[in-house]
Amino acid sequence: MILKRFWPVVTEAFLAILGFIMTRTPLWFNRFCMDAAFVCFYPLVRILLSYKKTLSKNLTMIYGDSMTRRQIRRIANSCMRNIVRMPGDVLYYGAPAHHGRLERDISITGREHIEKALEKGKGIVGLGAHMTNFLLLTIRLAQSDIPFIVLIKDPDNEIVREKLREWRDTSGVISIDVGVKDKGMSDILEAFKDNQIVYFIADERRKRNAMLVPFFGRPAYTAVGPAVLSKKTGAPIVPIFIAKRDGGFFIDIMPPIEDSSTDDYDNDIRVITERANGAIEQYIRKYPDQWLWSRPRWKPARETGGAGQKDGKRHH
Repeated sequence: MILKRFWPVVTEAFLAILGFIMTRTPLWFNRFCMDAAFVCFYPLVRILLSYKKTLSKNLTMIYGDSMTRRQIRRIANSCMRNIVRMPGDVLYYGAPAHHGRLERDISITGREHIEKALEKGKGIVGLGAHMTNFLLLTIRLAQSDIPFIVLIKDPDNEIVREKLREWRDTSGVISIDVGVKDKGMSDILEAFKDNQIVYFIADERRKRNAMLVPFFGRPAYTAVGPAVLSKKTGAPIVPIFIAKRDGGFFIDIMPPIEDSSTDDYDNDIRVITERANGAIEQYIRKYPDQWLWSRPRWKPARETGGAGQKDGKRHH
């Protein structure tokens, strides 16, 4: 009871201290602290049931036939290290004092795909994924000349929600809260009219407004929002991801997802959603240790039988 009463105070104090330290100390020190935390706590994390049921299980399910247990364990270790490092990088680069380093430290490739797509004047459906540094992507694009808006759903925890809002304000990240149902959709459509990029993180498991389509060769509930909005507005779907390589961060902008225009609307949505999943999967396969495998992306087979067609018609 006492812990429950003081937990919000402790949480707020911890987040405030973390933010204060990470925005005022050198980047190398931030990463040193995060790496130290990883070394100290990762052995404990590995024995947690949730770790075994999600991260380890997902990696084994996808790569068990093509990799050894040691290789899978190496990817899992690197993935967790990247996750632990993320808060330090995000807080550091999000501070206005460090915005000047964004262009130097985070390169953008494939800008021509955005420029060509924006020539249509219908906006862009940005297709994203939970790469471990996806929040850095939002900061970098927010501080660039690219018209960029990210869709978010604020958490229920009031303290965390307010801290995230403060972070977005200082980082310059413009967002639309899809949790505000009617206003959220109207803001999205308005953004397309203004020829802006609306960025969807589309690799989460969804059961509402979703359908079962392959992801890494296994059926996964996938949001149809990007496909539906693309068909409705004419905005092309452009995959935009981020990865760390060659000593730096790179935002990779890919060619637009090929449209599907037939007399069968439901099938068009399915085909576009499958292509979107394919683009995400292809990028993750290049950087498997930089995707959040720790989330339950796939459902057990007993829960997917016969649901694909049913869910595939929920987007009307």
